[in-house]
Amino acid sequence: MKKNISAILFTLIAISAAPLISIGINNNAYDGYTDKNTFTIHQDSKTKKASATENTVAESTSFSAPSEKASDTKQRTKSSAVQNLSFKIYDKAVKSIITVSDFDFCCGAVMTETDLDIPYEALKAEIIALHTYYSYIRNESRAENKSFDFECNTKVWETYVSESELKEKLRDTFSESYDTVKNAVSEVSDTFVVFDGKPCMTKYFEISSGKTFSYKEIFGSDIPYLRSVPSPLDVTANNYKTKISLSPKEFDDKLKKYFGSYSPEKEISENIKNISKTENNAVSSVEIGNIKADGGRLAEIFSLRSRCFDISYGNQLYTFTVCGCGENIGMSKFGACKMAEQGSSFTEILRHYFPSAEIKSSFSPV
Repeated sequence: MKKNISAILFTLIAISAAPLISIGINNNAYDGYTDKNTFTIHQDSKTKKASATENTVAESTSFSAPSEKASDTKQRTKSSAVQNLSFKIYDKAVKSIITVSDFDFCCGAVMTETDLDIPYEALKAEIIALHTYYSYIRNESRAENKSFDFECNTKVWETYVSESELKEKLRDTFSESYDTVKNAVSEVSDTFVVFDGKPCMTKYFEISSGKTFSYKEIFGSDIPYLRSVPSPLDVTANNYKTKISLSPKEFDDKLKKYFGSYSPEKEISENIKNISKTENNAVSSVEIGNIKADGGRLAEIFSLRSRCFDISYGNQLYTFTVCGCGENIGMSKFGACKMAEQGSSFTEILRHYFPSAEIKSSFSPV
């Protein structure tokens, strides 16, 4: 697949900028990043459901996933279980609700956030995770009688983009890239990650810190299939570690905007106090000046790519050193690519990142 697809994706998708950020993304096995790069707090499906205003290194470097049956790798076509299903999506670009078939949605959604120059098994794993996740949201939204399932913005390729818009933007590369996606979607469109007979909240993100976080350690409630699992090869990503530096004034101004009562210590070197972290190195809270800030909130305020970070002060600058990219819960897309490169199938990838869940084909997600 031609690399210029990634360049187009970079141009069309808005990515949050951060001051003095140093990111190396050359020669990466997976470098198709989107606006999901910066950390946002997504406790549950309500963060993406219908609303008018709106996602330590293991010792071993090899993966051990449950073996799959030979039948799992056979090509499938769309199952009757899903071919008549559709999503109701509020498109912020046109300010109206659009209805999109599950198949077309998967094709368009994958194109908004994935570099197609990745192993085919990793691509299929991502399609299944994506389809399962949005099916979960659809079920949650409709159970609450929402008028639509979730939002998108087709103008900036947020969540979903139509085939016609893809054709207009990609031009010469459209046929090759879209055919690749359609073939992959056709093979797995009826396959879902399932727990207790229902689609799972299959969160996924770009790069882990070397080990994923459990849902419980971040949000308190236990979800059996969102446990911490090793993803050791993520640390080999060229942009695994990033740094953001700010002057004291920039640092204080951002905090004052969100915490009106914030007041820094007179001695700057004493402004950053206790940094509390979870067992898997997620920042729980930081004492800064006269406030105690949640680690996830700080990641949002300073546009950090993950809540796995450290803060230091020196040379008249505050510096955040950040590991990984994304929420770090669920499936690491970079890790999935590395597993596929080592010979893992999409089923093995999904079983690794969503333990306790089942991978079911010919499954109706509603």
